[in-house]
Amino acid sequence: MKKYTFYILIIIILSSCVTMRPDAVSISEPDYNKRKTVHNAHYDHVLTPIGVGSMVVAAGIGSVAGYKSNMFTYYDENTQKKIGVGGMLIGGSTSFIIARYLNQAFGWGKITYPETAQKWVEDVNKEYKYTRTIDAENFVIIHQSVEANYIVKNIQDAKDFATAFPNSKYNDKIVSASASVVERDDIPELIILFNNANNLSLLKKQYIVLSTSTVECIEAKNKYSELNKDAEKKASEKICSYNDLKLFKDNYPSSSHMNSSIGNALKTVSYIEIPKITSLFSDRQYSNLSNLESAKNTYIQKSKSSLSLYIAATKKYPDIYTKKTIEKESANLVKSYTDASVFKNEFGAYSSYSNVTFSNALKYCSQNEIPYLLNLFKNIKYYNKENAKIEYIKLSKTPRDFISAIKKYPNTKLRIKTNINLNNLSDVKYLCSKLQRNRTTLGNMAISIENQVRDDFLYEKYNYASNRNLSAQEDFKQMLSQETFLDARNRKYNGSNRNYVSLIDNKINISKAKIEKQEMIDKYGKDYVVDSKMSNKNGWYWGSYKIYSLTFADGTTGVMYYDDGNFLLTSGRTKTDKHYYSSKREAEQGAYTYKKTGRIVGHTNTYEYLGGTTTSNSDYSNNNTSNSYPCWKSCEYEETRTVAAFDGNKYAVYKVECKDYSEEYIYYDHINKKWCIENNFGFDDCEDTKEEILRMACDCEE
Repeated sequence: MKKYTFYILIIIILSSCVTMRPDAVSISEPDYNKRKTVHNAHYDHVLTPIGVGSMVVAAGIGSVAGYKSNMFTYYDENTQKKIGVGGMLIGGSTSFIIARYLNQAFGWGKITYPETAQKWVEDVNKEYKYTRTIDAENFVIIHQSVEANYIVKNIQDAKDFATAFPNSKYNDKIVSASASVVERDDIPELIILFNNANNLSLLKKQYIVLSTSTVECIEAKNKYSELNKDAEKKASEKICSYNDLKLFKDNYPSSSHMNSSIGNALKTVSYIEIPKITSLFSDRQYSNLSNLESAKNTYIQKSKSSLSLYIAATKKYPDIYTKKTIEKESANLVKSYTDASVFKNEFGAYSSYSNVTFSNALKYCSQNEIPYLLNLFKNIKYYNKENAKIEYIKLSKTPRDFISAIKKYPNTKLRIKTNINLNNLSDVKYLCSKLQRNRTTLGNMAISIENQVRDDFLYEKYNYASNRNLSAQEDFKQMLSQETFLDARNRKYNGSNRNYVSLIDNKINISKAKIEKQEMIDKYGKDYVVDSKMSNKNGWYWGSYKIYSLTFADGTTGVMYYDDGNFLLTSGRTKTDKHYYSSKREAEQGAYTYKKTGRIVGHTNTYEYLGGTTTSNSDYSNNNTSNSYPCWKSCEYEETRTVAAFDGNKYAVYKVECKDYSEEYIYYDHINKKWCIENNFGFDDCEDTKEEILRMACDCEE
């Protein structure tokens, strides 16, 4: 058997049993240029026909050897006999397995990767060419038949063609197609890839065409010297800054496009850069450039934002305008007293444009600057001086400033005397009449000063009247009806604290109300009821009854009840705890006293029972010493809202349920830290604690 195994090994070694077959995980569909992408290219090690045959031969040799061997024997009547079929099966299987392992040892079933993509492509199909590698295991291949009809859509297409078809006779066609589709930055690479093409000038011209700045144009010229002329014209058109212009001049110092280059720069540079441009072309050879003259003129015109800048600009380029033109334009640029001073220092106090300068400065001067302006020029016309003095007076902000201004320049066409006492009625009337006559000259200022004169005078008189009796206040109100003060009376101040008409009217009305109130008290007493409002109530203890909200002569408020034919005050918690009075007037007086002192007085000092009988009870004396058990059941927070109070303040509102099942409302004033009950006159009933106000709301006994 060993001999046969040796024969099998010799057969496998001497024969080519294993070969490499190129393969890939996947290959994409061809694109518009018949390119395919190969994914995970490799070689599979497979058996050759000889390798397959070697395994068959090995199995046959093993079978023969096994058949002839004594591997399986038996005895028949003491005679040894062999079983050939069994040996044949075992020998054949063993030889086959040995051959299999030997083939695997020589590479069968293994995978290897190509050393180069180009080699793998040649092994697969010689009609395809390697184009480019995507990564270590993926690359692009192209069919060689596409060369003549290759399509260029982008730079990658051109690069793939150059790789797949070097020195192609169709290079000129590819260059022409690439010139119109590639980006500017890709053109130098294309020129290198197709350096043997006859039409590379197309790509170079496109390199200039696609240049977007002067810098790029100069770069193109430096890279391809044959583009010098094209680059010069293009570079001059793209100039948009001083640096661009300087770069152009450095590269083309004698360019025929220099004048237009300066013009292009002037369209975008700031005016403060213009002197740099003129300095750049200070040589005599550039003196005739028209745009250089335009640059100087532009600089002077853009310096007109202030007089000082304009004068400095004309001194920088004195050959542009004549002195007379500069003087005239400077006068028109005056916009302040400072500008007027600059003009005088530059052109003298007797300039022929002094009047223009004076008038222009006057429009912008403050009141304090006008006297200095008048002293600045000696030869201005009389009406200009008169207008300046009137303007000085017109700039007065208050009546006292106005009088001071009149005193400073009394000899004006206003003709207003200077010795005016603003606290004197006749002087006030005089000044108001003068202001009315001069409204055409003084404009709105006359109305403003006139109003202030009246208002200030009225303010003083109002303060005097406010501190006097009703008669003095009435006299002041009569004064308001005089013609001098009619405008003041009719004028609306919209909340001003100097609304004297409204103030004095309120003052007089308050005084009248106080007088009427005192007369009422003197005649009827403080506990006289001046207002009474009745509402129906229904309580679980009392049943149906009426409640009266009372307002007394001195402003005090109180409450009394009407039930079972009697006027009464509550001092208890049940129907058996009611104090009643023999008359309504006595009940009102009792309500007043209870509110003022907290004691119930003047009642019959008896209970009224359900059956109608009454009996004395010493527990309810005039001093009211009963216990203070609360008569409210609950007090719940409702919301914060603005109630209809005299001060418009915001109060937290609480709903109170009393023991008699009536409902009341109390309020908490967050500003004054008070608990209050609402009534028709605002929150007059206020206490420091919530318990006190709850007792008042539910008529609790103190």
